[in-house]
Amino acid sequence: MQHAIWDIDFRKQQITITDNESKLDIPENIIENKLFIGVAGIPSIACKLNEKKVWNFTVDLGYNGGIVVPFSEFKKQTENGAIVDFKKSNTKGVTGIYGAKNTTRESYIGIIEEIEFGNSTLENVKVYAEQYLEKRFGSDFLKNYRIILNWNSKKIKLIKNEQTNESLVNGLRTKSVKENS
Repeated sequence: MQHAIWDIDFRKQQITITDNESKLDIPENIIENKLFIGVAGIPSIACKLNEKKVWNFTVDLGYNGGIVVPFSEFKKQTENGAIVDFKKSNTKGVTGIYGAKNTTRESYIGIIEEIEFGNSTLENVKVYAEQYLEKRFGSDFLKNYRIILNWNSKKIKLIKNEQTNESLVNGLRTKSVKENS
């Protein structure tokens, strides 16, 4: 499967696997980044968080969360003022094979002004950081895109999904309320 091209469309709930990317309907205006293939074929990408390069964000379709950034980098950027919109909390949980009890870890939820992702910059992105949690792009972020993983060219392409029916209906409601006022 690593020598194939995967087209994952969350909106249509469809996965297409092909050996030729030209068979896919790919628009011109896309987000594209290099794809690094790690141990056991795990795909990862590099990004810049507020202009600071961070390597090896796992592309993790099995993780239900959004974007997890390195805890140390998040903490540095809050201390130097690069990230100002954040909330700190303490997460309690069980760790280790025998479940050491009452383990508390610092965690953060915040907004990063800029994540440079290949040929594009994502602005004001919600992220999460927690001690001992690896950096990754999870399905809560990726579901907003159609994702093409090309294992041969080592590229990831993101195509922004069009508005969902729900957001379109809400937009129409807002417009009609304003017109009636």
